[in-house]
Amino acid sequence: MHKNPTVSVIMPVFNSEKYLKQSIESILHQTFTDFEFYIIDDCSTDNSLNIIKSFSDDRIKVIQNKINKGYVHGLNLALSYARGKFIARMDSDDYSFPDPTFDYNKFIDWLDTKGFRPNLILRESQLIPLCDEVIKLIKNEKLKKSIVDYIKVKNLFRKGEIRKDIFQNLAFFEKYKIVGDDRPDNVAENFYGDPTLDWVILLANNIVNIQSEWPLLQDDLDRYLVEKYGDYDILYNGIHHYETSEIKNSQGVTIVPSGLEVSSPYSVSYYDYFIDSQIETGNIATPITNYDYEIKLEDAKRNIYLLKPRYLNIVVNDMDNIMPYKKGSSQYISEDLKRGDNIRLYS
Repeated sequence: MHKNPTVSVIMPVFNSEKYLKQSIESILHQTFTDFEFYIIDDCSTDNSLNIIKSFSDDRIKVIQNKINKGYVHGLNLALSYARGKFIARMDSDDYSFPDPTFDYNKFIDWLDTKGFRPNLILRESQLIPLCDEVIKLIKNEKLKKSIVDYIKVKNLFRKGEIRKDIFQNLAFFEKYKIVGDDRPDNVAENFYGDPTLDWVILLANNIVNIQSEWPLLQDDLDRYLVEKYGDYDILYNGIHHYETSEIKNSQGVTIVPSGLEVSSPYSVSYYDYFIDSQIETGNIATPITNYDYEIKLEDAKRNIYLLKPRYLNIVVNDMDNIMPYKKGSSQYISEDLKRGDNIRLYS
C-alpha cells in the first residue's frame, strides 16, 4: 500500500504563464521531498496548462476545471484530494527558495510531538511556527537574526478604549486616498516612516477584517468577482441596478442629482420658471453593471483617514498602557514574538 505523503502542496492556477514554470520548479527543487503537488488549472486561456503538462514529475497531480470557478474553489478542490498530514499553499506567481540549512525532518517531528498550531510565519513560502523551539532549529544565522529583530504584536481587539477625544474628532485626521496596491504597512511607511504602525491605520478606520474592508489587489479582485458571479457575461454585462443622470434647469440648478438608485425607465417632469416652460426629461435611468457596482464599492474603500503624526505618540502610549500582556493570560503571545524582513505573520 502506497504511503501517504507528509505534505500536500496545493497551487491554484489561472493565466499564470509568465511565472508558472519557475514557480513549479521551485517546489520540485525543495530539499524536503516527501510531498505531493496538486496543481489546479482554473480554465486558463493562456499557455498555463501546457506548461503544467510539460513536467513529468510523479509528485505532480493535475486537476483541470472545464469552466473558471475561482481561486477559493480551486483551493477547496485541492484540499478534497490532498492526502498529506500537512498542507502547504503555493501561489502560481511565487518562488520558493530551497534552504539546505533548515532541518525539515526535525520541524515535522516537532509539529507531530507538540500537537498544537502556534502562530506561523511565512518566509519565502516556507511556513514556520514562530516560537523558540523552531528558532533553535534554524541554522542560518542571518535568518535567525532577522527573526530575532522583532516587534511586539498586540491583540488590537482586546477590550479597551484609546483616547475617544482623538478618535472621535476629525480635526486630528487627514483624508487619504489609497493608491494602486498600497497595503496598510506601505501607507504607514509613507505617512509615519514606520511600516509597523499599520495597526494605527486599521484602528483609526475601524477596519477589523483587512480582506473585506481594505481594497483588494486587482488580480484578487478579478478572481473574487468571477467566483461571486460565476460567469463573465453576468459580471460585465449583467445589470445590477439603475442610477439617475444629473438634471439641471436652465440656470444650472440641480433638479435631480446623479447617482440616485431608481427603477427603469425613470423620467422627471418639472417647471422651469426661468424660461417659463414645462420640461419632460425622458428616461434618465443609467444602467449600472455588476462590475461597475463592485468597482464603486472597492473605490469607496480607498477613502480613509490617517491620524496626524503629531498625535501618534499619544495613541501609541495609550496602547502600551491599556494592553499589557501577562504570562499565563489568554492574551499573552510572548515578548519574543518577532517579525523580520520579508516575513508575514499568520494565525
